Amino acid sequence: PAIVRRPAASDYADVGDANKVPLDAQGKSVYAKFLSTNPPRAFAIGERGAVGWAIGDYAVGKAIGFCQRGGQICRLYAVDNEVVWQP
Repeated sequence: PAIVRRPAASDYADVGDANKVPLDAQGKSVYAKFLSTNPPRAFAIGERGAVGWAIGDYAVGKAIGFCQRGGQICRLYAVDNEVVWQP
């Protein structure tokens, strides 16, 4: 039950388009760091602006977990080279 499945890619944005990420400037700066890494990787966004990202094995679950440390409900924004965000 704790396994987070990788969602399908969405048509929300291109993974490299940081302007579409629904975060403030600081969050977009963290996203830019995420983009500088190589897959496997995942980036998650919390309901009030928390972020979490991870690389390597089980990046999807780790990204969600890091984001949830802020006490927020988090959803995946990007996995590897695809945006999976559903606004």
